[in-house]
Amino acid sequence: MRVECLKREIRVKWFYTDDYTKERGYEGNWDHVNKSKAADEEKPKTDTTVEKKTNTVTSKVEIKATVDSKSGEAKATVNSDKVKEQIAELDKAAEKAKKESEASVEKTLIINVESGKEAKSLETTLPKDVIEQVNNRVDNVVIATDKGTIKLDDKTIKSIVSVGSDVSITISRKKADAQVTAKLSNEEKLRVENRPVFEVAAKKGNEILPNIRGKVQIKIPYEKAGAAEQEQAVVLYKVKDDGSLEIIPKASLENGEIAFENNEINAKVVVGCNLKQFNDSKEHWAQGNITFLAAREVINGKSAGKFDPDGQVSRAEFVQILAKLSGEKLNKYATSKFGDVDENSWYSAAVAWAAANGIVSGVGKDEFAPNAAISRQDMAVIIERYLNYKGEALKAKNKEVSFGDSVKIAGYAKSAVASMQRAGVINGLRSSDGIAKFKPEENATRAEAATMICNYLKN
Repeated sequence: MRVECLKREIRVKWFYTDDYTKERGYEGNWDHVNKSKAADEEKPKTDTTVEKKTNTVTSKVEIKATVDSKSGEAKATVNSDKVKEQIAELDKAAEKAKKESEASVEKTLIINVESGKEAKSLETTLPKDVIEQVNNRVDNVVIATDKGTIKLDDKTIKSIVSVGSDVSITISRKKADAQVTAKLSNEEKLRVENRPVFEVAAKKGNEILPNIRGKVQIKIPYEKAGAAEQEQAVVLYKVKDDGSLEIIPKASLENGEIAFENNEINAKVVVGCNLKQFNDSKEHWAQGNITFLAAREVINGKSAGKFDPDGQVSRAEFVQILAKLSGEKLNKYATSKFGDVDENSWYSAAVAWAAANGIVSGVGKDEFAPNAAISRQDMAVIIERYLNYKGEALKAKNKEVSFGDSVKIAGYAKSAVASMQRAGVINGLRSSDGIAKFKPEENATRAEAATMICNYLKN
């Protein structure tokens, strides 16, 4: 509509169009609408998000792989210009987040690669200029695909930069066939046969790069073999160069993905199921945690089909659990410094290992008291020392709480209890008066010990 004022007359003129957003020229005078819309369409689309809880900024680059219909191999190359744009967006978002939070901000570039279900393997090439762009500009690079997700930290990125050329990262999947199971025992074959094998490799051309190291977090998709398969019993094994298997204790299945951490990109793993059933724990509150650790060969039952979840755990038993978890070869730890540890006992090497690495110090007078029940506060202290030995730091998941009986926590255990509580490794026990108490001097049960170790592994 257009209104004209001519002397004392008012004239109204109507103009008609099928779509006013497409009408150009003076007649409809919709140009300002069209120009505004066109300006919006010309703005670059970004996919940058800020996670305030973790102070993390992420930005995504989307690429599509081409698939060879005969071989099933998919290939994709990361676009340098797209990466440059998203890093610029990351920098802006990070600067803004840093001003708002007054804290350091972690920057993550996510490369989403679409390959399709028909692809058996996916090769994602990072051109040299892309590698140089992300180096020192982002903290993590994530290659997210339907074959699996690979997260590279800054140390790994620098390791890739040192190659000085394009680097491709390949992820493939196949079934555990006779070639994979050739060196396995019959029991091991039953655990992994016909289950998926995943292989991740960093390559320069056709050459596998053996020294791309750092903190690499990998997630691989997995559907349970049937409704009866227990999630906690699903395990992941590293396939070693000699064909033998090595269990990865921290690998766990959650929401259809098995997540694990590696100290290099190259990895060959096979999924397995190792269900150990204990009749006395089927209805127990800690049944899931017991199943999880038993499947990973970290804990054993007291006898066939019996775990004794409410029984006490001894100091020797707890140290033995950590020794198994460490993956250390204990045969070099033959002699213990403690006078009450028999060299021929089943726990002798584990205690010697723990003492040699500063994980335990005994109870005084060169004694370890191996058969004494372990207290809840001592478990917290020993786990903290074990983490120091491993060079690991736990993520804080909870706000620090003051237990109703905190005055009873020994001085040597206060920092360990506080640290383990923030990380969600330990929790208080709700008493009849409704107050959360830690009960530091009480002896821990086998179920409580299993739960603490489980919480650590899943942190």
